[in-house]
Amino acid sequence: MIVNLLGTGGSEGIPNYLCRCPACQEARRLAFARRKPTSVLVVSEEGTTILVDVGFDVTPYVEEKIDAILLTHWHHDHIAGLFKLRWTSERIELHAPSGSANREIVESPKNLRVVLHETPPSLKIGDVRIRAFPLNHSVQTFGYLIEDGSGTLAVVFDTKGLPPKSLELLKNKSPHVALIDATFSPGVHDENHNNIDEAIALGERFAELTVLAHIAHHNLPFTEAVKYVRDRSEGAVLSYDGMVIVI
Repeated sequence: MIVNLLGTGGSEGIPNYLCRCPACQEARRLAFARRKPTSVLVVSEEGTTILVDVGFDVTPYVEEKIDAILLTHWHHDHIAGLFKLRWTSERIELHAPSGSANREIVESPKNLRVVLHETPPSLKIGDVRIRAFPLNHSVQTFGYLIEDGSGTLAVVFDTKGLPPKSLELLKNKSPHVALIDATFSPGVHDENHNNIDEAIALGERFAELTVLAHIAHHNLPFTEAVKYVRDRSEGAVLSYDGMVIVI
């Protein structure tokens, strides 16, 4: 399984428009510190291609035929790219929670085949097995376990911690890699997102490797965050746009 992190930022991206915070200032100097909103491309061992969230126009970055789209939830920073992608010349199946569904996408999907789920589904797409599970967020949100013959990926955003049954599921599965919401800097409390320390601690409970994602400009600057994570955990790394993980 190949996991390509097309975008690893929060809703505003980094740098945020006109912002002069340390993270945004650094990103204007250093291109590798820039982040687009969240989107993850997963290519299985047999070539099945799954897109998880579409936070921006991904079409310049994806040449593969997309077999299915999984939405974690319907906040704009996870669906903005759908408004162009729905004009694709080939039909794409889209699975998403039913809560807070975007009216325009549902009523005018163009070439998207939208399947809304009231409860977390289990799916089989090509050689990929997918199991959704609930997360703790301001709207109905699903995390996803994505498995093929080579390994297991957990997608865990947007969330603050985990519901007990979701944590139990992830402990039982012990995914090779977990992409975990780490929106805020250490010490910041938020009801809907983890900070870096919370994300590291969460990942240590069930994943072999924790990849900290969904990073907002309210977080540490990129170079500082890399050092911070390295000093605190051998099992966690900071994501960046374009990062590729092979499971």
